[in-house]
Order: sequence, then C-alpha cells, then structure tokens
Amino acid sequence: GAAKLVRRLQETSTKKVPGLFQDLSKGNRLGMYLLEHNVHNYNMGKDIRIYRTEGLINHELKKMTESMGTCYKKICLLSSMPTTVSDISSGILGGVIYVLTAVAAVLGYISIGSVVICADSIRNVLGTWSELFICLGEFSVLRSRLGYTEELFSMAAEEEAATKQQ
Repeated sequence: GAAKLVRRLQETSTKKVPGLFQDLSKGNRLGMYLLEHNVHNYNMGKDIRIYRTEGLINHELKKMTESMGTCYKKICLLSSMPTTVSDISSGILGGVIYVLTAVAAVLGYISIGSVVICADSIRNVLGTWSELFICLGEFSVLRSRLGYTEELFSMAAEEEAATKQQ
C-alpha cells in the first residue's frame, strides 16, 4: 500500500515538476531581461526617471519573484513527499514488526532473546526492498527533469554560438 502511494507521488512529481521548472525559466528570463536591459542599463535610467516607470518595473519584478517563490514551494513539496511518505511508512512498519515479533516471543514461537535479532532482520529486508523501489522511482523523476535541463543548456550554447557569429 505504501509503496503504491510513494510510486503514485513519484509519478505525479515526474509529470508536474518539469512544467514548474519551465515556468521558473520563463520568469527568470523575463526578470533578467528587465534587469539587464532596463534597470542595470545606465542609459535607460534617464528614461525610467522621465517616464516614471520605476513603480511599474518594481511591480513586475515583485510579481515575478512571488510567482517564482510559489513554483519553488510546489517543486519542494512534490520532491519531498515521496521520501516523507516512505520514511513515515518505514517507521510504522518497523513498529509493527517489533510488536509482532514480541507477540511471537510471548506465544513461544521464538525465544525472548531473539526478538531484536528477528525484528531487525525482517525490518532490514523490508527496508532494503522499500529503498530499492524509492530509488527506482527517484531515478524516473530525475530522468524526467534531465530532459528539461539539457534543453536549457542547449539554449545557452545556441545563444553563445549566435553571439560569436555576430
């Protein structure tokens, strides 16, 4: 049950996070354009003062910063949920294993001294399987993000090549 939930959360992250990164990239490009061509450009300072556009520029930069903050929060939430759910379910499962092993010892199926050894062994086996599935799911999430990162790097390389040709 917990493995299916974690896998579903990972699939949701795989689908949604690349789009959030794309939104971040758009906001970042627009913000950098405003800063580079308007705010940090000495010649534009005169136009900003004459036309009194500082309020408009500040408003747009603040709006972009807020939307990017929202995207970062969504990315963090989507990225952390599978691991959090896995950790919680592992803790619950570990507690259940110790209780069941203690019950088995009380009923006489195993000796009292071997409760910890049996419980740890069972917990380690189940924990290893759980970690394997988490790692496989995280690999698919990271692979989905890699495509967008490669696209961003190729855009920078194309811009660099175009600048050199000019």
